[in-house]
Amino acid sequence: MAQRFLWSNGDCCRGKAKVAWEAVCLPKFEGGLGIRRLSEFNVALLSAHIWKLLSNKESLWDKVRYWENRTDVSQVCPLCDVQPDSHGHLFFRCSLSLKVWKGVCEFAKIDSYSDMWGDILVKYESFASSKSADVVTAKLVLAATCYLIWQERNLRLFKNQKRDCSQIIDAVVGIVRLKLLSSRFRSSSRKWMEVWKLPNATLEV
Repeated sequence: MAQRFLWSNGDCCRGKAKVAWEAVCLPKFEGGLGIRRLSEFNVALLSAHIWKLLSNKESLWDKVRYWENRTDVSQVCPLCDVQPDSHGHLFFRCSLSLKVWKGVCEFAKIDSYSDMWGDILVKYESFASSKSADVVTAKLVLAATCYLIWQERNLRLFKNQKRDCSQIIDAVVGIVRLKLLSSRFRSSSRKWMEVWKLPNATLEV
């Protein structure tokens, strides 16, 4: 409906568009109207929920992560086609998922190259309560990476669709940046803002 209103003065007619919807959805500082793409923003919100699942040891995630113990779903990892599919392999012993994880960490300037899920959680839990921009970003990066890798697994397994490593990394970066654009931080470093190409509007006045 928003598209129809903006493009057609509310009469739902076609052929009157003055500007592309992609341009309308750009942030205001980039010349758009700041209207969020609901599908992408939904993924960003889901990533935040995934972090809550990952950081809660008594959560449903603990039950989900042991799917490899079920004999009815035993199979080869659809990402690498080499090792058996399991939680421990998918995060991040799989060659593709590890490459994605390292690529995202390198982009975000995060020193978290371990491929051991337990080691990653221990490190993140050590600073999880902090509200600093760097910590919030690190949590979003982990959550978004897990979400996209899990999504990629299911796309390959059930829909025969495939993305390469760079496409998955770009998707993770896009989700995290979208979430950061909708957040406000009391203080931050210029280096962090330059990495994510964020405007001063992300800082609280």
